[in-house]
Amino acid sequence: LDHLPDKGPVVLATNTRSLEACLHLVSATDRATGFLITDAAQIASLPAWLRWAVQWSSLGQWLPGANGADEHRVKQKIQHALAHGRVVALSMEGGWIRERLLSELAAPVLPVWYEAAPKPEGRRRQRIYILAGRVLPAGCSRADIEREWQRLAEEVTQRAVRGGPLRHVEFAEH
Repeated sequence: LDHLPDKGPVVLATNTRSLEACLHLVSATDRATGFLITDAAQIASLPAWLRWAVQWSSLGQWLPGANGADEHRVKQKIQHALAHGRVVALSMEGGWIRERLLSELAAPVLPVWYEAAPKPEGRRRQRIYILAGRVLPAGCSRADIEREWQRLAEEVTQRAVRGGPLRHVEFAEH
């Protein structure tokens, strides 16, 4: 991720929708990155080694219907991580909870676009594209993030059509 600051707190605002995609994102950063789990049911379906990776790199679970105490505990963990200069990844898919949380965090925001190319027939590996946008100031809006995502998605498409250079990562199916 070219635009990821070398140090200091930052929130990665991603369009990822699955735990596997979150793990891809974490592996693409060169800094310790914690993420917020929003779908505990997906954890159970992962192989044991991926469940361990999720538990190691997650900041907690923010599940639909969580009570106020759970919400407060997760917010404290995220704020603690940012206060110590860490990277926190939040999937912005799924609603107002993340938008509200993002507006309360005092850290710059790096929009990150995640896109998986169709898996080629007969291959175990799939190309994954992860592009980071411009760093946005703390307190930016969801609309600011979505504009940057749109620009990044267009960049992926344009480079693919023109055959221009586009770094990718290949992950084996588990």
